[in-house]
Amino acid sequence: LGSELGHRGKQKRYVARHGQYAKATLEELGLIKRTRNGRDIISEITPKGELITQAPDEDTKKRLLIEAMLNYQPIWLIMGKVTEGGQKLTDELVIKTVFPLEDQEADTSSRRAQTLKNWVKWISKYSGIISKMTVCN
Repeated sequence: LGSELGHRGKQKRYVARHGQYAKATLEELGLIKRTRNGRDIISEITPKGELITQAPDEDTKKRLLIEAMLNYQPIWLIMGKVTEGGQKLTDELVIKTVFPLEDQEADTSSRRAQTLKNWVKWISKYSGIISKMTVCN
C-alpha cells in the first residue's frame, strides 16, 4: 500500500509504515475495518468504502469521500471553527482544535495538522463550503 501511494523510501519498513498510516486513515474515515485474527490483522472494506470504489464517476467518488471526511470528528470541528466561527484556517487553529494540550507541542502535531488543513482546503476547493477569505495558504 505504501508503494502504491507513492512512497519511495529506501528501506522496506518506511514504505510499510507509510501504508500503515494510510490504513489508519481509511479506518478513521470508516472506509475499512481492521480486525485481529490471531497475530494477523485483516483489513476489510466497509459498505461506505465499497460505495466509493463502485461509484460510476470521479465526481461521485469525490463527493462520497468528502462525506466520509466531514463525518470525521477532527474535520468537522475544524470546519465549524472556520465556517461558523469565522476563524482563519491555520496550523495553529488545527492544533488547538484537534490535539489535546499535552500533544500540541509534539513533533508530529504540526505534520498531522498540515494534513488535516490540506483536507479542509481540498474539501473547500471542491465543494465551496468555505470562502477563499478564511482559507490560508
